[in-house]
Amino acid sequence: MWFDIRYALRTLMRSPGFAVVAILTLALGIGANTAIFTVFNGVLLRPLAYPEPDRLVAVQEVVPKWARFGPALPVAAWHFREWRKQSRSFDGLALVGDLTFTLTSGGDPELVSAQRVSPSLFPLLGIQPALGRTFTEEEDQPGTDHVVVLSDRLWTSRFHRDPAIVGSKILLGGAPYQVVGVLPPGARIPTENQLEGSPLATSTASLLNSEGAPADIWKPFAIADSDLAIMAEFNFGCLGRLKPGVSVARAVADLNVIQSAIAGTLPDK
Repeated sequence: MWFDIRYALRTLMRSPGFAVVAILTLALGIGANTAIFTVFNGVLLRPLAYPEPDRLVAVQEVVPKWARFGPALPVAAWHFREWRKQSRSFDGLALVGDLTFTLTSGGDPELVSAQRVSPSLFPLLGIQPALGRTFTEEEDQPGTDHVVVLSDRLWTSRFHRDPAIVGSKILLGGAPYQVVGVLPPGARIPTENQLEGSPLATSTASLLNSEGAPADIWKPFAIADSDLAIMAEFNFGCLGRLKPGVSVARAVADLNVIQSAIAGTLPDK
């Protein structure tokens, strides 16, 4: 080994340019591996910050005749509606869709990340608002969905932590929305993209700890007729909380019974 070390040193001294490149390459390689482990440790290994996280699952759809588009697809809204009506394996199911708003209240126009979410999402994750409330089921309908919940970050940066924001209206995309609540600092809501790529039968540890672009505004999902068309896009994330004692395998079997009936209505092309 000592002979090899001396030989390597003599080679490097004869070619100082090569030596610099080799050392930098080694340093970058070590740095990259360290960065990868840091992300893995922070994203995949950190415990979920939700009550009874072992009961949280992400749901995706598998359509064999569409397998050429990918092994699993995001969720179609009308399928979600049928699961919620018929499934007996879940304490709650929630649909999540990402969107953006142009906020014009409280300062200069600003593009803000937002989400459409089922009212069940907040209790499903065990998240209580710091101010006000979250959404009611009655507000989860087109026409009654112009209510929003704000993040603590947006409440602080845009509205200076004014408690009077609850009950007031703000302009989003030129339309008035009533603020009904503010989430506590550190509240973590999965984004739609974080709900993709993780079928029901897999662990959601990586899913719910992903550090995606955080939303600052939430509105009721309010499934519209266009969302329920047979050929509507498979475009949304879905999160569920299993009932106590219900296994993932049992939930999969339950959903597959419902999904088999749905799949029979899909066109061949």
